[in-house]
Amino acid sequence: MKINGEVKEFLNSLRVQSRVVHALMMREIITRFGRRNLGFLWLFLEPMLFTMGVVLMWNTFHATRDIKFPIAEFAFTGYITVLCWRNMGNRLVKAIEPNLALMYHQNVKLIDIFFARAFLELLGVTGAFVFISCIFLFTNVFTPVYDIFYIVIGWLLLCWFALGLGLLIGSLTEISDVIERFWHPISYFMLPISGAFFLVQWLPESFRQYAVYIPMVSCVELIRYGFLGNAFTPYYDIPYVISFNLLLMFTGMLFLIYVGRRIELEY
Repeated sequence: MKINGEVKEFLNSLRVQSRVVHALMMREIITRFGRRNLGFLWLFLEPMLFTMGVVLMWNTFHATRDIKFPIAEFAFTGYITVLCWRNMGNRLVKAIEPNLALMYHQNVKLIDIFFARAFLELLGVTGAFVFISCIFLFTNVFTPVYDIFYIVIGWLLLCWFALGLGLLIGSLTEISDVIERFWHPISYFMLPISGAFFLVQWLPESFRQYAVYIPMVSCVELIRYGFLGNAFTPYYDIPYVISFNLLLMFTGMLFLIYVGRRIELEY
């Protein structure tokens, strides 16, 4: 009976916090996009327009050259994955300050503020990813998908990595303003090693095993393999990415707990 009571209490707390996160997401949408014009649609249109523009430019440029490799899928899977983890870090930087007044509400926790922003960002970029993929497949810009299972697994692992990275960066920026200044140049340095602009098989053989140690690389390789199949040889390590993401989430949550205690002391 006691166990059943604890389970019911846990489920009730989970329902309350889910409603809190939903309310915070609605508040964030209104704050960022307003109630007029495109409003909420801009959450999807912003990454869509950027990615579609890049893909069409690459596809048009390489159409005049004798390149058999599917450049449209390569460009799309590169830029959309960069938007996923980079925008997440940018969105969770200094997430507490504009929402600090909400912390006076008993049911609003620090993790809710971070999760609301993170889920909203993931919703937008995932919606753009699915919508652009469908449009380009129906218009024959993309070749038929090889295996959607690899795409889903790669995208979920990438979103998980982006969430952990966002929690870590967001927490650290609340501890020190220096981290906020360094995050943007660090994110630029991460671009060339993220796997967005190269295939692992293009690297010298001695470097391939080390490239897979970068979690974004495995995710991008999985997504590209799902789109292109045997057009290239993928290199990835799913157990390593899972282990890395668990460690990243754990570290981010630890720093988040520390930040939460500092805020309570300031009250």
